[in-house]
Amino acid sequence: MKYIEYQIKQGDTLDSIAEENNIDIDELISFHNEHCGITQKIYTNDIPTTLRFIYISYSLNDSNYKPIKTLNIKFNDFSKLNYQSNHFTEMYINGGELSKYSQSQKFYLDFNSSRRVYKLDIYDNNIGDSLELYEKFDGLIEKIVKLKDNLDILVDEVGEIKDVLNKEELKENWDLFKKDLKENIILKEIPQDNFDAMLEKGDTEFSKEYPLADELKKSIFHSHLFFPLYNQEFKADFTNKLSNSSIPSSLFPNTIIPLTSVLLLIDNEYDNEYIFKIESQIDKSKLNYSKLEKLYHNNYPFLKDKFVKYTLDINRFYAINKKTLQIEFVDVEIEEVVNNNLEAYQKLEIEKLNTYES
Repeated sequence: MKYIEYQIKQGDTLDSIAEENNIDIDELISFHNEHCGITQKIYTNDIPTTLRFIYISYSLNDSNYKPIKTLNIKFNDFSKLNYQSNHFTEMYINGGELSKYSQSQKFYLDFNSSRRVYKLDIYDNNIGDSLELYEKFDGLIEKIVKLKDNLDILVDEVGEIKDVLNKEELKENWDLFKKDLKENIILKEIPQDNFDAMLEKGDTEFSKEYPLADELKKSIFHSHLFFPLYNQEFKADFTNKLSNSSIPSSLFPNTIIPLTSVLLLIDNEYDNEYIFKIESQIDKSKLNYSKLEKLYHNNYPFLKDKFVKYTLDINRFYAINKKTLQIEFVDVEIEEVVNNNLEAYQKLEIEKLNTYES
């Protein structure tokens, strides 16, 4: 059965959503719980405060959700837009939490279609992790991460990241920061060899020669912010196969997992949006299982189970304003599992803000 992800608006209740969509509230909750992830389930007649959307069954004759024959979204100029994002990552081994990472950001986005350059300006960047690494040594890691809060990103004709244009500025910021590091008394606790290695690593990653664009492609935040589906023609059904799709593994560093992806396109007349729903799984014909098995035993020698089963599921949701072609909302869920003893989960939400905050 096909469904739509209804984006929850201010003032919505389960009763009002059920009435608006001409469905019984119990059926609404039951259908949603059958199709959502475990962290999105509804257990009462109140909308959970963390819930952003609800899965609702729809038919091709529904008055709000009408399929369209084809769609080709092109780049469009826009003034400074304001967004917020929330990114959550966790890893489990044998059912126990190994690590947890969270990042919330508020940022401005400028776009120049003549050069396809996005100017990303993050003005509120909060990072947390269960190991408290970001708090150690006067918040050293967090401060280094935030040096990349302002980026000029060049994308190609479909919206994929190609280059970072302000590398010289980033290098200047690093050089100033490095000078402060050498004078920071707290950092004297770090062994000299480790401190020198850290500075050398920073010199490399903030150099003009460093392939920063490749690093951004591996970031769930950056890679999904720029909607790499522009200037391609799609049909409004499940026949849209996305070729050459892949994603970096969270469980196996420096490993790219080939994907097979299907895209559903819907015309949401009620909210004046185009909705893109992308479902991806492993492309088994291209995956090197023997390589993964070797990495599994090398990286996790304490896990005695054999490498038996590997799955990777990705659900991506984009809501794009029909008139402006601006991204209104992004929701991404990634679940990667080996056997039943090793799991990585990622969740990303990006939402356009109606008010300008500073």
